[in-house]
Amino acid sequence: MILLYKEVSIQARSPAGERNKQPTLDVLNPHLPPQAWVSEVASGTGQHAQYFCMKRPDIVWQPSDSDRASIASIESYRGKQSRTGLNKLEQWSVLESLPEHLNRPFA
Repeated sequence: MILLYKEVSIQARSPAGERNKQPTLDVLNPHLPPQAWVSEVASGTGQHAQYFCMKRPDIVWQPSDSDRASIASIESYRGKQSRTGLNKLEQWSVLESLPEHLNRPFA
């Protein structure tokens, strides 16, 4: 028997992510200069990436994750994001070498 299926992109929501998105932004914001480029490691649901880009339309956010469910969720958030600062997800794990195009200086 051959089973065919279609992956469905679902925006996952984490209660903790909802509670801490504004406090996290409050901590990060003073350290993010205008037009900052942010690389997020293990982006999870994508809630923070979407929220931070909505609140800081001047930044470029680079999400990354290696978990299939997280990838689907992040891409779903990205598809509903009207601005371009939320980059396409980089499928990457910290157990792998950092891709050259993500190798940028840290501030």
